[in-house]
Amino acid sequence: MRRAGLPFYDLQREIFALNAELLQAAYPGVKLAVTSSDPLQRLLHLQCGLPVLNAPLELHGMKGEQEPVVLNFSNCSAEAVELELKIEGGLDVQVREVVSVETEANYCVDDALPLLRPDATGRLLLKIAGGMTRQVYFLVTLGLEPGLSESPVSWSGGGVKGSALLKAHSYDTNYPNSKPLNTFSYSYYSRFALDKKSDASIACLRNMHQNTRLIHPHNIINPVFDEQGKIQADEMNWDNLDAERQLMVQPGKLIFYMRPSFFLGEMKGAEIVEFSDEWRSRVQQYVRVLVEACRQRGLGYDRVFLNLCDEPSERDMPYMLAVAATVKECDPQLRIYNNLHYGLAPNSIRKLAAAIDVIAPEKNVMNPERMKILRDSGKEIWCYWVQNRTVPGSEMRDFISSLAAQNVRGFSYWCFKDMANPWRPGVHQSYSVVYGGDPDEWIPSKRSEAIREGIELYTLLEMLKQSNQAAYAAMLQTQGTNDHATIRKQILQMLTAQQ
Repeated sequence: MRRAGLPFYDLQREIFALNAELLQAAYPGVKLAVTSSDPLQRLLHLQCGLPVLNAPLELHGMKGEQEPVVLNFSNCSAEAVELELKIEGGLDVQVREVVSVETEANYCVDDALPLLRPDATGRLLLKIAGGMTRQVYFLVTLGLEPGLSESPVSWSGGGVKGSALLKAHSYDTNYPNSKPLNTFSYSYYSRFALDKKSDASIACLRNMHQNTRLIHPHNIINPVFDEQGKIQADEMNWDNLDAERQLMVQPGKLIFYMRPSFFLGEMKGAEIVEFSDEWRSRVQQYVRVLVEACRQRGLGYDRVFLNLCDEPSERDMPYMLAVAATVKECDPQLRIYNNLHYGLAPNSIRKLAAAIDVIAPEKNVMNPERMKILRDSGKEIWCYWVQNRTVPGSEMRDFISSLAAQNVRGFSYWCFKDMANPWRPGVHQSYSVVYGGDPDEWIPSKRSEAIREGIELYTLLEMLKQSNQAAYAAMLQTQGTNDHATIRKQILQMLTAQQ
């Protein structure tokens, strides 16, 4: 069940109304102050001081793609006001509320983006408590024809009215079908739960440009061995492999988790000893049938990876190095991926990097010492981020897009949807970037939108790099000073000017 956001109870409503005095001082003689800001930036529900909107809302994007813009409505009176929103003109606009949610630290942040649905009479209504600011997130689908399209947005109610003009600039260029940044969630709600909203799950994950899939431990393709220790490929459940592939941009890449208990068990009444010849035989048999099953489905070595251990510690090193050596002996073309965080000392990081093909540090351990070790290894570098709702969407977006300059080729995160209730965190912190509560969709968040937008800017930078090295180098110099919208606009103009 989704929540309506702040205020949650009467005392909050009374306290927030006191903020009306500050708003009246900031906006003299104004009952409703309307402003705009970076759509993914943190916005306080007691916002005060942003400049009043006095110009059109302009956005720039590729033809057929989606671009966001926001309006912030600050109620400068102590009484609640209800606004009716109207959008006219030819633009295809999705209207979403920005809803505050509670964190485990007992404060609220603006994160959830449920659809603002029409009431029984077809009106879009937005209620704003006294002294509060409510943000509305407009997601505009740009036209398929390049050029400028416009739509006026108007609001009225409670004795106030106003309007703003949406100006959408559509550029005649396209993203590649699969984005160059390998992207996936480290933990998914069980695929069987996602299947209950199959169309919504596929639409949401693909909209976020998820082009890689780490198969959830519950859905791993487990090996089946007979009493003599020979693998029985025909008895293995390959349906999971086919179902998992649907939850990403096609054709996509798959990462298979090599759970340690896979290859242990009994044969002729004797326990299989880890790292023994029998254990090595089972590992290699599994690798061969897995590679063949992927080949039959059109997935070659460029799209298949093995994963040894999640966030390994020093005690996991013997297992990881043994599996890596056993796999490479059997099939040197099969690539091995693994992440790392605080649990490995520098020397172990060197050993792990030498043994595998792709290594992914957690965002918060990407310090100069560790990154030098990884770069000196010559291996491909991805990364991941254990994030939660306390991370502003703008910070997440800007980090992802900055990976282009670092030649980091993959980004994953914890997580798309976990088992905790994201609306009411309670004792279990939720890391989900989507929310339940709508039967027709996974409700996006500023963070899920940040993943989408960060990947798109990363892709634009890669496209510019391919077409104009000098312009790309110059753009990297300004990435830390210009805002996201300006950078996108400049790249799009340069890409289309070269056509």
